[in-house]
Amino acid sequence: MMRLKATDLLGSPIRAADGDAGTVSDILFDDRSLAIRWVVVRTGSWRSEEQVLVMPQNLLWSEADPRIWETRLTIEDFRKGRPLEDDLPVSLPRLREAKVESGISPFHIAPLGMPPVVRLHSWPTGDRNLRSISHVTGYDILADIELVGRVANLIIALPEWTIAEIEISQSGGQEPQSQDLKPPLHIDADRKVVDLRDVGGQSCHLA
Repeated sequence: MMRLKATDLLGSPIRAADGDAGTVSDILFDDRSLAIRWVVVRTGSWRSEEQVLVMPQNLLWSEADPRIWETRLTIEDFRKGRPLEDDLPVSLPRLREAKVESGISPFHIAPLGMPPVVRLHSWPTGDRNLRSISHVTGYDILADIELVGRVANLIIALPEWTIAEIEISQSGGQEPQSQDLKPPLHIDADRKVVDLRDVGGQSCHLA
């Protein structure tokens, strides 16, 4: 089993079977099982920098260059791939509609010649257990009865593609500590807190 820091995967180039497909912009995981569901790839200019969902099992570490990930998928597969908007993590609201209103409120009329106000209405994504590693990194960590630090990194176990450990940064210039994880992982996106008081049914106590 190999373990990989999520930050080492973020930003990595993806080499398709017939050319460069883009770079990794995010990693999405299920906080109930800790399984990586999607690797988000920011595609090249041929798709106007859109973000595409790729199953992690389609990616292989390049033997020639460990900074590059390879796939048997083609650029055409990426073009036809599912966009990020199809399965957004809970921390990213989905734009529902653009409503044009003639003023700053329904009871206010814009002055003559002023452009109308465009209001974007949003609602949470359907899967409240899908999490973005980019967003969770930096969240406060609650252990025992107090905040003990922040999420410095998440460690991915390969080839299982699951979150195996969490790295915790602490104040005072101390080296980050690692904590093994067992599902589920309790995350409060509103408060930006990861709760480690009950990891896999066992209390977490940091040294």
